[in-house]
Amino acid sequence: MNPLPKVERSLHLDRAPNELWEHLVRGEMASMWMGGEMSIEARSGGSVSLIVEGNPPVFGTVEEIVPGHSITWTWRTAEGEPTQVVLNIEADGAGSLLSVSEELIPYEIVIIPPVLS
Repeated sequence: MNPLPKVERSLHLDRAPNELWEHLVRGEMASMWMGGEMSIEARSGGSVSLIVEGNPPVFGTVEEIVPGHSITWTWRTAEGEPTQVVLNIEADGAGSLLSVSEELIPYEIVIIPPVLS
């Protein structure tokens, strides 16, 4: 079985981890990075969305959060396949190391037969 596609990227930023965290979860930095309007409800079960002009909206749910350190969510477009995104922040000297990964996640379409009467 082939592994599912995964994209990983790490960046060193000249911001303290707590400052970087606030910019990410408020959507400011995430919006700049993603090129659209990003919204993150930074709590377990919170919603995540991305609106980029000319593209279908992306929507999802926060799965796990460690405030100030990491946030994990799954999301998809209405017609697209779901992916899982993990943002992780670590102190790195006077700044931070931001690691981001996004991976296609397995899913099945289950068809429930109509109830026979």
